[in-house]
This record gives sequence, structure tokens and C-alpha cells, in this order.
Amino acid sequence: MNNKYKIVRREYFNEFGEINEDSIYYIIKKATRFLGLIPYWSTITHTELGWGDCYQVPTQFKTLEDAQKFIEETPCKNVRVDGWRSTDVRTIECPCIKLEITFENDGNSIM
Repeated sequence: MNNKYKIVRREYFNEFGEINEDSIYYIIKKATRFLGLIPYWSTITHTELGWGDCYQVPTQFKTLEDAQKFIEETPCKNVRVDGWRSTDVRTIECPCIKLEITFENDGNSIM
């Protein structure tokens, strides 16, 4: 099954009904299913850190071309974004230490 993405343009209108060119940006939505049954569009987000807290915000792009390039280069090529990956770099094995305990009362030793 192919994944579907759509690019959405967002604009802010000020109190006079005018659009400020700096407020125009694009976001990406991905076709998803809830419990495998109910289809809906989820917004692609990323994590931002601020004031000692983490929160999810929509990933924004200034141009339509940037948003399309992101889709083609990231999810379409299965590149993992906004997540953690752990890789074992080195394993160190310490030599065994032979421990000998001797009880004072009967002279028996345990190895």
C-alpha cells in the first residue's frame, strides 16, 4: 500500500482581512487509519524543546517546493525523522573474578 501525503497552505489574515506574506507557510498531512478502520489526515509534526518542556508542532515549510522535496526525500525513502536511534558501538567484557569465601567456624571454603 502506498502512503498518501497532501500539502496544505496556511495563511494568517490580520484584523483588516489582509494576508501578510510572511505568515504564509505549508504543512504536510499523511493519510492514516485509526484502529486500521477509520481514515483521517494526520499532520506531520516534530518535537521542539522550550522552557523545560517538549511539545509537538507542525513541520512548516516556506515554499511548496520545499514541502514537496521533503516528502520525496524523507518519508518516500523511509528516512527516519524526529526520533531516536540507539546503536551499540562497543561491548566490553570484564574478566571473571574468582571469589573464595572461608568460614571461620568449620574451615570449609566455597568457590
